[in-house]
Amino acid sequence: MKDFKRILVPVDGSELSELAFKKALSLVELIDGKLTVLHVIEPVSLSYTGFEGAEINSAITLIESESVNAVEKYLKKFKKMGKENDIIIDTVIAKGNISSEIVEASDDFDLIVMGSQGRNMITSLLLGSVAEYVSRHACCPVMLVRPTRKGCKKK
Repeated sequence: MKDFKRILVPVDGSELSELAFKKALSLVELIDGKLTVLHVIEPVSLSYTGFEGAEINSAITLIESESVNAVEKYLKKFKKMGKENDIIIDTVIAKGNISSEIVEASDDFDLIVMGSQGRNMITSLLLGSVAEYVSRHACCPVMLVRPTRKGCKKK
């Protein structure tokens, strides 16, 4: 466990990503490590013909700044949970493709803990899976947290 001192938890606002955070928080408490929460904002794309040039850029800038403000507010709850457990939580907001940004960040961490919907192979091929992409391309090990399946004992 001493190899996992720097842990990254990507969050997206879902219950599953918050469950992954709680698992990572427990792990950090055990190993006296450092926890970083990452949220990736995908770029806004407007292709409405009623907008022209500067209007599009102005609208995108407004949407993105509101998104950053909302994400900063959202990430404060993770810092608060860390503080309640005497753990300092770093937060990072990145902009870009979610999968790519997580993989790019992975070089600075020893472990990624993230949620996975547990889709089947066909669904993943059709819809894509951030968790699958990250687990295949990350520079560090990836721990996937799934919802408890029916028939499994909840611990």
